[in-house]
Amino acid sequence: MKNRSLFIICLAGLLLAGTAFAAEPERKLQLAVVGSVSADAPAYNPYTYCRPAAVQALLFALADEPLPAARVAERLAGSETSLDDLLRLEILRRDGDRVFLNFPLFTEKDQQLISAAAEKYSRRLADRILAKKDDIHRLLATYTPADVPREKLLFILVGALSMDLGALDLLDEHGFIVHGPEKPGGNRYVLNAEEVTRFSLKGIYWGCHSSNIGNTTFMTFGDHHRLPRHAFPDLAWRLGTWSPDDQPEFYRSELRHVLRNQLAGLQRDIARILAALAHGPAGAARLAEVTGQAADEIGHSLALLEKLHYIRQADEQYHLQVPVFTPADQAMMDGIRQLVLDEVLAWTRAHYATIRAELKEISPIRHGVDYKETFNMLWHYFFGYTNRYLATAGFLYDTYQAPPERQGFLPAVIIAAE
Repeated sequence: MKNRSLFIICLAGLLLAGTAFAAEPERKLQLAVVGSVSADAPAYNPYTYCRPAAVQALLFALADEPLPAARVAERLAGSETSLDDLLRLEILRRDGDRVFLNFPLFTEKDQQLISAAAEKYSRRLADRILAKKDDIHRLLATYTPADVPREKLLFILVGALSMDLGALDLLDEHGFIVHGPEKPGGNRYVLNAEEVTRFSLKGIYWGCHSSNIGNTTFMTFGDHHRLPRHAFPDLAWRLGTWSPDDQPEFYRSELRHVLRNQLAGLQRDIARILAALAHGPAGAARLAEVTGQAADEIGHSLALLEKLHYIRQADEQYHLQVPVFTPADQAMMDGIRQLVLDEVLAWTRAHYATIRAELKEISPIRHGVDYKETFNMLWHYFFGYTNRYLATAGFLYDTYQAPPERQGFLPAVIIAAE
């Protein structure tokens, strides 16, 4: 992994209730972006225009077939969103008199087709990576904290940093996908939507959430079957959106700002604790010394980290339970990443066109959506299934062996050089 800050806004979805006309069954979409949308520019925020029920029903209708522009305008009559809005944001595309989808939208039928392809092609990629297992384990042997199982380390190193973040950069570099393409309003994202069904994606590890505090990246990685994730940054995000509505309005925003700063301070203290434990187990007194916290203050921080299963206490010493990577691990991380990405690139070159032909009946391909944007989303399925196969083989951590509050994800911390 390069020495740089990580930024990920992975498939963080918004459930959209799709209530159409009385004669149509209720359907739901999960809308998401991979990239960044400015909260300060609602006129260019796709969520703003996809919330109305009429738009949701329209997107499902268009997934079946392109519609005449007049018919689209008729369906949107009385809605907060117009056809011009959807064309301006490039959510839809007009060709002559007909209107087409212009972003990857996967219906239930599409997901079944994609998953069938992922079952087949992802197993091939998993086999290629498993063939390098011994080389990967040799590199991993340089990691010193003995309490973190190597399956957990590889869940992050292979599953998140290589198959997700590293592969997205790699596939963009080689022209197989577009990663963060520029959209109207100066935003950079790939919009995508999936129909909400009973189809289970349990154990399909494809979702990375991260946030930087100074030189430290807090990360969770896992599936989207079990949410919320009880770790950082997800916990900080939830607390950061808390609104003290029961407080007087004249100081409410200032109070929120102070509380967020205090939350950032807590995360900085946690980062120092975990960085110290990356060098070996330590007692509370030593950890208080490295963080500058008083003994009673650090007790609360350590208790929180124990509750969140970042650490455990044994014989008055605290031990790491999750991956924490420091600058000393950089060469090892880069080596593992390169071994995995070599296989990702070879696999993509071998199957990219074949997958497109095999999935020619899914909605975005039928509508002529940019295949690089579509494959960006397809890749999430393929690497998610690959990670599931690797977990089933015992190479990666199987989160569903953990107690319920820890299932579906694993936290990690990456500390960069200052």
